[in-house]
Amino acid sequence: MSDDRNLKTLVKAALYVGGTALVGYGGYQLYKYCKNKYSRSVDEGFEDATKLEDSYIRKILVLGLESSGKSSLVSKLTQVKHVIKPTEGFNVTPMEVAEIVYNFWEIGGKDKVRKFWLNFLQDTDLLMYVIDSSDIHSLPITIKELKTLVGDERLKNVPVLVIASKCDTPGALTVRDVTDAIDVKSIESYKHKVKVLGDTNPSPEVDAIERIRQTIIALVKSPSK
Repeated sequence: MSDDRNLKTLVKAALYVGGTALVGYGGYQLYKYCKNKYSRSVDEGFEDATKLEDSYIRKILVLGLESSGKSSLVSKLTQVKHVIKPTEGFNVTPMEVAEIVYNFWEIGGKDKVRKFWLNFLQDTDLLMYVIDSSDIHSLPITIKELKTLVGDERLKNVPVLVIASKCDTPGALTVRDVTDAIDVKSIESYKHKVKVLGDTNPSPEVDAIERIRQTIIALVKSPSK
C-alpha cells in the first residue's frame, strides 16, 4: 500500500512540476518507472524482465537552484543538444556508455518547484547537485537545500557529486571555496560518498566535462538498487 501511495505522489508531483510538458523521453521514462514499480509491488517475490532491464539503467538526479547551470551541464555530458533555458518542470536525458544507460533526471530549481524535489528521490543512483559559484548571495539557500536532501533516508548510501559551475566567472568562488562552504566533513561519511568538482578546465591537460563524466560512471558502477 505504501508503494502505491508513493507512486501516486510521484505522478502528482511530476504532473505539477512538468505540467503539459510531460511528453517525449521524460514522460516515457516516468511511465516506465511507475509501470515497473507497480509490477514489482504486484509480483513481489517473482523474477521478471524488469529487474534485468533495470540492471542496465542508472538514475542520476540533477538538482540545484534556478539558473545554476544544470541544463547546460547535462547537455555537455550527454552530448544531446537542446535549447538551454531554465527548466520549468523536469527533463530526462539519456547517456549510454558501455551498454549502460545513465538517465539524467533534471528537476527545475524555482522555489515553487523545489518543494517537490523530495518526491523524486526514490531509486536514485547518484545525486548530482549543481551550485552556481558566481552567485554568492544564494549560497546559503542552495547549501540548506543540499543538506536537506542528504539528510533524507531515501538517499542513504547514495553518492553525491557536487558541481561548482561557472567558476571561470570573474569573482566566482573556487572549487575549494565551495567545498569549504558545504562543509563536506559534516556530511556523515557512512551515509554518503561526496565529491566536489568544477565544470571548467583546471588546466589545458584536463577536460572538466570528461572528468565529471568519468566520475559519474565510477560513482555508480555498482548494480542498481
